[in-house]
Amino acid sequence: MEGLLGLLLLGAAALVLAGVISTRSARSRGASDPVDRRSGGSGPPVMLAELADLTHLANATDPAEGSGGGRESRATPTPARGRTRELLQYAGTDARGYSHTGDYAAIALLTTGYAPYQDSVLELAVTRTDGRGHPIERYCTLLRPTHGTGAAGVLDRLRTISPDDLLDAPTFAELAPAVLELLAGAVVVTHHGAHEQGFLATLFVKAGILPEPMPALSLDRFGPNLFGTPNVRTGTLARHLRVAFPVPATAADHADLVAATLPSVLSRLGPSLTYPCRPASVPAGSTQVITPGGARIHGLRRHRPPAAIVTPFVGELLAAAPLSVQELNDPAVAAYTEDITVLLSAGRIVKDEVNDLAQRMARAGTSAEQLRAIAARLLESLREAAFRRTTSPASAATSRLASKPVKTGALTDTELRHLRASATSLGIPGYFDDLIPPPVPVAPEPGSGSFARPVRKPLPPEPPARLPRCGNCLRMGHYTAACPSFGTSRTGAIGPVEPPRRVGPIRPIGPA
Repeated sequence: MEGLLGLLLLGAAALVLAGVISTRSARSRGASDPVDRRSGGSGPPVMLAELADLTHLANATDPAEGSGGGRESRATPTPARGRTRELLQYAGTDARGYSHTGDYAAIALLTTGYAPYQDSVLELAVTRTDGRGHPIERYCTLLRPTHGTGAAGVLDRLRTISPDDLLDAPTFAELAPAVLELLAGAVVVTHHGAHEQGFLATLFVKAGILPEPMPALSLDRFGPNLFGTPNVRTGTLARHLRVAFPVPATAADHADLVAATLPSVLSRLGPSLTYPCRPASVPAGSTQVITPGGARIHGLRRHRPPAAIVTPFVGELLAAAPLSVQELNDPAVAAYTEDITVLLSAGRIVKDEVNDLAQRMARAGTSAEQLRAIAARLLESLREAAFRRTTSPASAATSRLASKPVKTGALTDTELRHLRASATSLGIPGYFDDLIPPPVPVAPEPGSGSFARPVRKPLPPEPPARLPRCGNCLRMGHYTAACPSFGTSRTGAIGPVEPPRRVGPIRPIGPA
């Protein structure tokens, strides 16, 4: 009985093993030969078609793997477009791309922070130019935030927008067709491309729109070598281009400044620039015609930020400070440094504003140690610029940026106070404690010096008494008539005055 039970169990195990082997062989034949699966009808044709398309895409994306012998190309599913493909496709200098000779669209955003999915865009501005960089239309609008981020959510980073300005402002979903129309047929030009791209793509996603990829130019991708400046911050570019740029500025001011850089960029790199894609087409049903000199404003800015008093010394140092690696690689750090430079140029203690910006950076995922490292790097660049300014003649770039000749010599007490105020604003008050102010010169002792002159001048003599003054020798004490030299030089000495002689009686005249 036990032997029969063992035979039955062995037969069941053999049947299960045979089924597993047959299933695996069928799967392997279906994966290696999709045509056989389609002829056998063992799978749905839609999945087979997708598999064939994905295999074709995999072979097309890597021709070296498809043509090589022995290497098996593995088909990977392609995610939905709009999540992996960036909205802005940046220009390059290689020959594999499309050239562009049409219009350009400089775009600028004013946001409440540095995290695209947590913060909002409060102002959007577009300055459209022709192929040579000359403005032909300006577009500016305020945007009502779609979600609240606390009390600071209705204010931009530099507090240039009042909450009253956003009461009647439209949402981006209402203005998305107009924005797409302005960007259609043009190359998008940005200052910090990664920062603007993150917020712009988020706006379109929240509005339920997946636009086509757009060719783009980003000023920070070219670096300071293109303009011959130490950095590409807004204040430095405005000084280099000699363009009036208020501090703090609106989104329209930023867009105009970015558009003002286009003639320099196109004159140097225009023929060699190529783009990964062509400009987006004009949306269907669009009837708006862009007219030269036109301007469209969809939001009313009731509060214009007052112009701050820019400290010339700190402004010159910030214009001469070099870029850091973090600014080039992290878009949030680049935007944060831009805002910090604006606050430091105001020439006052701005610790509260800096703390507010630090909280917004923390919301974007930056730790306190990273923020301190960013502040220390900025202060160290200020130290280097100050030493370079005082110990050596101004370089060619600095002399072009400065509005007046830069002096050389030791740091004055006022300049050192400005540096320490900047360190206090950034939360590192003792950063410049190693810098000692110049000693006060000691007053010289009386009688010292090369000519042995007293330190104080002698008192003036007292005015003389009122005495007669001689008109001949100009001496006091006598008149001209009693001057000793008057008589000898002309008629001799003058004797005493003789009394007049008396005249006798007159005799009458008679006959002779």
